[in-house]
Amino acid sequence: MTSKKIAVEIPVKGTPSLRVPGKNTRNLNDKPLFGWLLTSLSKIECNSKIDFFIDSESDYIHDYIELWATKNLPKLNLKHFKRPAVLAGDDANGNHLLMEFIKHNNDYDIYMQSHITCPFVKTETFERLISIIIKGESNSAYTAVDFIGWIRKNNLPINYDCHSPEGLKRSQDSKLIQETTSTYIFSKEFFNLNNTRTNETSTPVFCTELESLDIDTEFDFSLAEILSSTIN
Repeated sequence: MTSKKIAVEIPVKGTPSLRVPGKNTRNLNDKPLFGWLLTSLSKIECNSKIDFFIDSESDYIHDYIELWATKNLPKLNLKHFKRPAVLAGDDANGNHLLMEFIKHNNDYDIYMQSHITCPFVKTETFERLISIIIKGESNSAYTAVDFIGWIRKNNLPINYDCHSPEGLKRSQDSKLIQETTSTYIFSKEFFNLNNTRTNETSTPVFCTELESLDIDTEFDFSLAEILSSTIN
């Protein structure tokens, strides 16, 4: 099997978070938030060459993470990509960031986008994601969990029928797939064809509830602090 080149894009905005001030460089227990992800990524065992890119518009972010990684993860192959400032706003989504990143780093076979706001994803999960793409089992995969319960949109039920007494299945039989938004991985060909990181053929890689925690609010951060103190 031909060895593949893998680029891992790690978005870290320099602009302040409105909901969680200082989130990206804030300490979570014994290390900054980004350090949890970088530590897990640094332990990946893979026969392919992997480059890890910090993607930020901020020189401060690049310098801060580089200094921490040099001291704490000296063997991590950390690189830097400075995104345009126009992609630092809330209007830019993960696909937009990938389009810009891949345009300037187009000599890789596989791309992975992983977010620091999901700090508890295990190295084994990253290795599963990579293996799926390298082995050709799928051209796109993402981290996910089962969502169990009733869902409505604009007050209209999505996964049950509220107009019929028989419309209520057991809630555990009404599973939906919830993207954890931690990590997405795909082949270069997939992205060139779709300009998106996923479609309906993408493979979900199911995580534990701990791995699915995504820090989006102060409550999430407080919960992560409690949980992080129990992790060795």
